[in-house]
Amino acid sequence: MAATTANRAMSQYSGDTPSDLFIRDVSKWPKLIKRAEFPLTSMIKHVGPLDRRMNKIEWGISSLDPVNDTLGGAVADASTTTVTPTNIGYYMENHIIQFPSGEQVRVTAVGASTLTVARGFAGTTAAAQSNGAGIRIIGIAVKENAESPLGPITQGEVDYNYFQIFDEYVQFSHRARVTPTYEVNDDRLTHEVQKKLSTTMPQHLENTLLWGVRSLGSTTAPSSMGGVFTSSYYTSSTDMSGAILTEYDFLEAVQKGFNQVGKNLVGKVVMAHPFYKRVFANWYNNIRQLNGSDTTITNQMDSLATDFGTFKFVHNHWMTSITNPSLPDGRILIFDPEDFELIPYDTESKWGVWAIYEGGWYSRRAIRGDYGLRAMNPERRVAILNASTTAADYPNFTS
Repeated sequence: MAATTANRAMSQYSGDTPSDLFIRDVSKWPKLIKRAEFPLTSMIKHVGPLDRRMNKIEWGISSLDPVNDTLGGAVADASTTTVTPTNIGYYMENHIIQFPSGEQVRVTAVGASTLTVARGFAGTTAAAQSNGAGIRIIGIAVKENAESPLGPITQGEVDYNYFQIFDEYVQFSHRARVTPTYEVNDDRLTHEVQKKLSTTMPQHLENTLLWGVRSLGSTTAPSSMGGVFTSSYYTSSTDMSGAILTEYDFLEAVQKGFNQVGKNLVGKVVMAHPFYKRVFANWYNNIRQLNGSDTTITNQMDSLATDFGTFKFVHNHWMTSITNPSLPDGRILIFDPEDFELIPYDTESKWGVWAIYEGGWYSRRAIRGDYGLRAMNPERRVAILNASTTAADYPNFTS
């Protein structure tokens, strides 16, 4: 290096004074203030490992005998006595079936794929029926002194998920670890590990719980857990196809869950991006009133009491669009947090810090966790999909 000589008036800028000669004052370095909240992770149940260690988590789902079906073929006219349902296993002799026209028929025989029926049961009017039309089993009518008919048996099903390993390490040379910076004035390795443990890994877990896709994995690919929007983890859904979400649409969606399990069991937590929290409040903007003495107005909607129960709105700022993180994703989940269980693979698989073998003068620490998600009782959940994410679409929202 060489000294810098200049015959001119000096200023503070680097063109006059070499930047290395300035003494910097960065005495203020605030703590991280980026949001580090993880609503879904904090709400669901955290339980212990499975009794048997295995990569696949399984759980059962019981079902009632079905009563709704569709026609797998048209009923040509009012005299046809052969009916083809979509699901032949639902039926037994003496079932009473109702068609959309109001006609009822009684099943007299069950074949391999068709039913033989007596048309116009109980004086109802026989009529042709269209292929694909909905039909309903409304009951059983057995003649006196007749033998009991053999009924269908509905067995439950098994759903599943997989565990997912979250694992990364940080490395600092001895010099890097002990040399202070404006941000960290002591052990930089410990600082970085704590940041990963308290924010980075929980963020990965929260997003996986929302958007993860389940996969078994292989010797060349990792296993992965499915998130709460896995299609089999909810029974009812409403696809808005880009339309605005109105109070009517919300209640229509909720009613689907209500019809499945009733008022007491349908999920009561509504989790969505903060944008939709504003949409919920916006539904009632036109009926909010002030009097002459009011000095504060509340534009807050935390819950909504309906005939189907009282629903609590919870915003989750991680539910953002991939293409524009300032916008919502368009999905809303109505659920009971008690139905979701976060499971560590074993007792050592919860979040932890592990020292890694060091072959030189440096330090390595791994931050690891191995978790899976169990999603019980899908009938209690309702998903609203593809709602409009554009503020200008919503009346009274932007002006």
